[in-house]
Amino acid sequence: MNRLVLLLLMLVVVLSPLPLGSNREWSWTLCALLVSLITLLWVVTRSWRGGEVQRVMHPAIPLLFLAACAWVVVQAAVWAPQSWGHPLWGQAAAVLGIELPGLVSLSAEDSWTALLRLLSYALVFFLAFQLGRERSRAHAMMLWLATAGVVYALFGLVVFWSGESPEWLFRGEVLLPDLRSTFINRNHFATWQGLTLLCAIVLLYMRIAKSRTRPYA
Repeated sequence: MNRLVLLLLMLVVVLSPLPLGSNREWSWTLCALLVSLITLLWVVTRSWRGGEVQRVMHPAIPLLFLAACAWVVVQAAVWAPQSWGHPLWGQAAAVLGIELPGLVSLSAEDSWTALLRLLSYALVFFLAFQLGRERSRAHAMMLWLATAGVVYALFGLVVFWSGESPEWLFRGEVLLPDLRSTFINRNHFATWQGLTLLCAIVLLYMRIAKSRTRPYA
């Protein structure tokens, strides 16, 4: 069952850049939903088979993550102290002549969206952390990412050199002639490629290193 969970997780990860780098509400919401379902599947299989959950993690990591999530909630909550509210809420209320909630965040909806995305990223990390305990699965994950990096890089180069943005992907979006592959933001594409390049470097090192010198053997 771990193989199925790994396959589903890798499919979500490597396909998420395809719809404009999951830069639209429908795509990142779909990614969050799929990751949640995959995590639920993993939890059910762990409970059914009685597998051990890896707990080797510094306690500060989950505590700091929960603190960040709690701060997002406070920023978007109407029950936060009014003295913490952004001053623009008071200025807007004075100009409009109506009472407005003095939230810390200027856009509570965007804060909740950011929290949703942050939690989905955390679930991806959690699943990778658990599945990567076995060396073969960790190797498979890096291979998936390195291969995806090559595919997206080749696609980006073809589109860049052709000078035409594929209509089926960008649908009339006005974009600068930059190397962006399937991403709206070229910086996001660069970040993605940097991460996949790290995986490729690790695989190359493991390939050329002798067995007796491998630190993770």
